[in-house]
Amino acid sequence: MAKKKAIAEEINTTLSEDEMAAAAAIALEAAEAAEEETAPEVNYPQPDTCYSHKDTLTLDIDGQPVTRRMNDWVRFDPVNLHIAMNKVPFLIARDDFRILMSTLRANHIDYYRRAVGLDILVDIDGKAQLVAARCLYNYEPAKFYKWWSRNEEKVYMTSSEKIKLFLKVETPGVDGPPARQQQEISPAAKNPALPRSLSGHWQNIRCPFSCNDAG
Repeated sequence: MAKKKAIAEEINTTLSEDEMAAAAAIALEAAEAAEEETAPEVNYPQPDTCYSHKDTLTLDIDGQPVTRRMNDWVRFDPVNLHIAMNKVPFLIARDDFRILMSTLRANHIDYYRRAVGLDILVDIDGKAQLVAARCLYNYEPAKFYKWWSRNEEKVYMTSSEKIKLFLKVETPGVDGPPARQQQEISPAAKNPALPRSLSGHWQNIRCPFSCNDAG
């Protein structure tokens, strides 16, 4: 009513009260129609749907729907985008995913470490040869434990993962994996240049694929 009254006051005051009310109603309808035309379309992510950088996506931020193009989510709010990707889950294009993870690693390192966990790549020998922490955790726990005890801030582990590591280290004969286990180490863990879709973390959050891959 207040908005209708304000519009009515802007209309010729020489009109009768009924005419002013009718004119205000017409003006209000026109204003609301214009707002609907300019308002972004609400497009909440759907499970197993692939979104490219040009697609619009709606996420609830602080209880309010916010709609942005995918590339804007990647640049301006990668944390909430990544949280939504894990929650729904949905797919994004391969290049967008790489930019998303790079942005998280560069600008939100604490969140990135918690999200990636043991799938983070580390250099424990100081030779710039990166390997997945999970590979060392599973197959060379003693070596990993010695490194991790001096670099706890570099790898996030849950309480249960820490307990399992302590138990592994206390078990005799854990300095090196058996030959059979050596062969079972993931190719992605031994060679980080391979697609990250071979790593458990990327596969779980369903993001390493392009739209063409998903189809």
